[in-house]
Amino acid sequence: MNVTTADRPIDSIRNVTFQGIGGDVVQLNYPNLYEVPVYMMSGDKRILKSPTQILTAITDYLTNKVVAYNDALLTQQHKEAQYYATHTDAFNFL
Repeated sequence: MNVTTADRPIDSIRNVTFQGIGGDVVQLNYPNLYEVPVYMMSGDKRILKSPTQILTAITDYLTNKVVAYNDALLTQQHKEAQYYATHTDAFNFL
């Protein structure tokens, strides 16, 4: 492999991936602050938002990320009882 960026995927979404309960793959994508809208449109022109508006946009973006993370983790937590109930012998053996 070439060590320059030509052969290395630098545009892929960075994430933490792990095996959840029952073997499903859980993927939590890192926040990408480049997705935060910092401009507003005024006719044909883009105008940079005020620092307060940018702070609010970043806060909203990160809050939505946390909600998505919590949803993925809660989905796994809800599978817990069913998974352990169907594999009681394995867990009792431990």
